[in-house]
Amino acid sequence: MMTGHDPFSSRASTCSTQANENVDPEKTRQMASELIPLMEDEDDEVRQRATQSFYKLMAKKDRSGQSCLMELPYGEKKKLFEVLVAGVQRSVRALHQCPNQDKGRLETELHLILRILQYVGNIPKALEPFGELTEETGGRATHAIFQAIPAYKDGKPLDAEEQMKLIVIFLFLHSILESSEHCRRSCRHVPVVRKFMEILNRLLVPPRYVSLRLKKVIYACLRLIILRNEDLLKEAVNRGIVENLLKSLDDAVHPNVVSDPKASRHATALQLAVLESLVAIMKGSKNKGISDRAAFSEDVLGRFLRNDGFRKTARYIISVSPKTSESALLCLCYTAHLKELRNQNLRDPANYLLELLKRLTNDICNMRVDPEGKAQKKITGILNKALSPLASISQVKEVKEQLSQTDIVPTCLNCIEQVQKVNNSDVTEIIESCLIILTNLLNANNQHSAQVRAELLHAKNGPVVLLDQLSYGDLSNKKRAIKILCGLNEDVSALYSTFSSDGQWNFATALYYGIDKHSSSDEACTAHREHFGRRCPDQDEYLKFAFNFLRTLCMQSLEFASDFANYLKKRNIIEYLYRCTNEALHMPIVEFAQTIVSREPQIGIYLRSNDLFKNYLENRAKKQDALGIKCLELLGLLSQTFLSSELSNAIEFASFAE
Repeated sequence: MMTGHDPFSSRASTCSTQANENVDPEKTRQMASELIPLMEDEDDEVRQRATQSFYKLMAKKDRSGQSCLMELPYGEKKKLFEVLVAGVQRSVRALHQCPNQDKGRLETELHLILRILQYVGNIPKALEPFGELTEETGGRATHAIFQAIPAYKDGKPLDAEEQMKLIVIFLFLHSILESSEHCRRSCRHVPVVRKFMEILNRLLVPPRYVSLRLKKVIYACLRLIILRNEDLLKEAVNRGIVENLLKSLDDAVHPNVVSDPKASRHATALQLAVLESLVAIMKGSKNKGISDRAAFSEDVLGRFLRNDGFRKTARYIISVSPKTSESALLCLCYTAHLKELRNQNLRDPANYLLELLKRLTNDICNMRVDPEGKAQKKITGILNKALSPLASISQVKEVKEQLSQTDIVPTCLNCIEQVQKVNNSDVTEIIESCLIILTNLLNANNQHSAQVRAELLHAKNGPVVLLDQLSYGDLSNKKRAIKILCGLNEDVSALYSTFSSDGQWNFATALYYGIDKHSSSDEACTAHREHFGRRCPDQDEYLKFAFNFLRTLCMQSLEFASDFANYLKKRNIIEYLYRCTNEALHMPIVEFAQTIVSREPQIGIYLRSNDLFKNYLENRAKKQDALGIKCLELLGLLSQTFLSSELSNAIEFASFAE
């Protein structure tokens, strides 16, 4: 007779889990050994009584709370699995052939065997013999468990009792799939995926704890067999796995679930299972071994977006569970760059991402001493995943305007400032994302760009953070920082007195040495040149923005122009004009030269003495385009400066002669 406990109270406790101090472990193991052969007896009554006795016996535990069956010899464990698998096969075969009056008895016997399998499957290291048995039988042992799943012929949703029976089967399936590659291989067939999807698509009744639990374990089984298998992954996607997963996120917050504490606990576990499955499917769709990979990945991500997946998953990035939060972030990372997203309402995802960004930045600020850097690496890894989708969606006009009215500017600046102190591989990408966000907010189509500009200029750490990037950042982030500085346009003269966080650099030195390095050397782009046969575009773009920003500083600060003229006398970076093959760079260099000569005439005499520079201007002035006109104007300015200097010298000489 079966015991009266709740058989579905938890995965790990099909039977009572409390240790019984009166249990003799050795005697219990001996009884189990004696019952195993009887469980395959030809006599139905003997077999059924032995199975029922073993079922009650398996719950017994020793004083330490360990299962008494734990120490069964390996050979007996394997024999137990052989007997149970044979019992499943016999019961399934009999159910297909039996008259209706015997159906109830046979279903009870089958369910009892499956419950024993589920329980034994939870005993640590007990599944190794099953994996060996699966290998020896060519996969038939695992296939027998799969065959125990009923063939539902009608299209009706499954009731609670049917779902409970399925939970037992899938819990054991998950145990063996997780523990053995042989078991996983034996389930990697299209009919298996088709059967799993058929059951998932029948769970359409208002969600209850039992349906949530069943979904969770089926998703876990699917994840183990469809990964790295193109046919199975495509079968699952074509049968609606993405849509089903996103529907489960709705089920997890259904009023029926929220109001039921038991269901709520299962909902929390289901959310993680859904998010991990979505990540696995998205990652799998990009696998290099998949034929028509681009089209398939586009199909998967498109299904995700069309079913409001971005918004549904975004809410979980602020979950208290690190695994749930990180899985949700990965879903956003896979899809945030897609153009289809721009037509969706991104207000909530942007708010969730900003909230997480602030939380993580504060965590870095408050971090205790971390000699090995493990905690830092963990936080910066998540921070990188949070910033990447936020940077992507900050291109959308509505998101720009939304973020501009929050504290995103000081948050990004603070984030850059904090991670600069950390030494790991995520830092460059984190800074890159922050700079992209700030660049997008300064865009002219953002009606709040003036507010963002003011916040950047007047933030306590704003100019210093940008200067640090010019001084120490990698080339791509130097380019982004200088682009932001160019976008500030007005009132940048105050930046002249700004020094880097270590006090070694100001804007004049950072720009001078930066331009000198990237105009005279290809060190930063050697790999790019070798691969593409040309200069790195980041290098030229950096130089273009750097000369533009120099021009702005010279226009707004006479003191800056005077100091920078002295740098030019040491090494004339304007000479790059006649060595540069990229004509897009010529205009900003000529305009900078024109500005600094007009502000500091003495440098004009120095520049005019350079024959190569003067020859370039004269030759280029012959072309009547915008650059040619600018070259002509600069030549005139240089001549005027020279004449003024000569006149001044003549007057001075005449005064001296008198």
